[in-house]
Amino acid sequence: MAFGGHEKFAVREDWLPKGLMLLNDSPDAFNNHLFVSDELGIGRNMVKSTQFWMIATGLTEKHNRSAPPEITSLGKTILEHDEYFLDVATWWALHLNLVCTQDRVIAWNWFFNHFSADRFDQLRCSQAFQYYVSHACGRTAAPTTLKNDITCLLSSYATLVPPQNSDPEDRNECPLRALELVTRHCETGTYRINRSRKSIPYEILGYSLSAMLQNEANSDYHQIKFSDALSKPNGPGRTLVLDSDSLIDILGRAEAELGTKLIHLDNSGGERMIRIKGLGSDDWLKRHYRKSRS
Repeated sequence: MAFGGHEKFAVREDWLPKGLMLLNDSPDAFNNHLFVSDELGIGRNMVKSTQFWMIATGLTEKHNRSAPPEITSLGKTILEHDEYFLDVATWWALHLNLVCTQDRVIAWNWFFNHFSADRFDQLRCSQAFQYYVSHACGRTAAPTTLKNDITCLLSSYATLVPPQNSDPEDRNECPLRALELVTRHCETGTYRINRSRKSIPYEILGYSLSAMLQNEANSDYHQIKFSDALSKPNGPGRTLVLDSDSLIDILGRAEAELGTKLIHLDNSGGERMIRIKGLGSDDWLKRHYRKSRS
C-alpha cells in the first residue's frame, strides 16, 4: 500500500505522454532527474511526480526500487494508438488502473470502492480515510500524509461549479476532471459524486469488467451478477461511478453497439446476469482504438 509519492501534484495533461515518449527513447532517462527536468521543462519535484503517476496508472513498472522503470503492455498499447493521450478512453483506462488496486495509491482505491458518501466536504473525507487506514487496513501513516492524498485526489477529479477562470492552475488542470465523476461547489466547499449517465466508451465498460475479473481463471466467457457489478469493489458501478439505472443504460447501449458475443445483459432469470467475452483489459482498449480510427 502506498501513500504520498505524488509530491502534492495532480497529474498534468502533458506529463504522461511526454514522460512515456522520453522513456521509450531513453530507457534509463529517469535515473537522472535533472536530465528529465530539462527534457520535459518541469521542476525536479514535478519529475518525481511524473514518475509516480506513470507507475500508479500502470504505464510503467519497476521490478525493484533501484531498477529503472519499464514500459508495460498498456503503455506500449497507448504509445502505438494514442501517443499524445488525446482519446478520452485512454484517461478512463488510466483512471481504472488507479482505482482497482491498493498497491499503487490506496486513497484512490478507497475513495471509489469504499467511501459511501455522495455529498461531503474535504474534512469529512479525510477523516473517513484516516479511519479506514487505521482500522480496516491495520496501517499507520501521518495524518498530514493522508490529508495530502485526499487533497490531491479531489483536485484531480473535481470540476468546479461555477467554473473558476481566474486561477492560472486551471490551464494545467488534471485531465481526469474531464471524466466528470466529482463536482465541487465553490460557494459551499462541498463535493458531490456524479452517479448519473455519462459519456463512457463502450469498450471501457468491458475494460472495467475485465479489471473486476482479473483474479478469475481464464475463460472464453464470464458470468457476472448485475448486483456484483453494481456494488462490489472494482466493479463498474463503483469504479465508473454509476447508479443502477446508469449501469443498465450503458450495458444496453454497449450490447447494441458491440454485439451480444462481446457483452450481454440477461434479464430472463430470477437475477440479472452479465455475460462478457473473456478479453484482457488491453484487448478491450485496442478494440476501442481500432474502432475509433476505422
